[in-house]
Amino acid sequence: MLASFVQILVDAPLEHMEARFPLTDLLFRFSLLAMRPIRFLSEAELAELGKQEIQTQCSHYGQDQTATWGADGKDHQSASPAGIDAEQALKGWDILKKVVPAEHCRRDSTWKLLNLIVQYHKKDSRIL
Repeated sequence: MLASFVQILVDAPLEHMEARFPLTDLLFRFSLLAMRPIRFLSEAELAELGKQEIQTQCSHYGQDQTATWGADGKDHQSASPAGIDAEQALKGWDILKKVVPAEHCRRDSTWKLLNLIVQYHKKDSRIL
């Protein structure tokens, strides 16, 4: 009885989350937003910084999503529109990589860095 309870309430949701957001892939790529090593990179390294990670984020969040589940003996489906404009996000990332070191933005806290970007660049449609 306890085993089936754990399967329904713990294991199944975890398996679903792991399938949807593999830890070695999508979630790991959020760490890039901290931009901590950016000041020590050459121009060539800066150009390549985050290309793969941002592309992975864009391919996930830049597409419509559909969730399917079964309940009460019926199949249910829910659709969500893309959360971002993938093309704009890629362009914004390239600009942001240059703005952050040029403006000497703090990078000791990802939250503080993102807050500064929103505060001072919210009108710059190329970034946000």
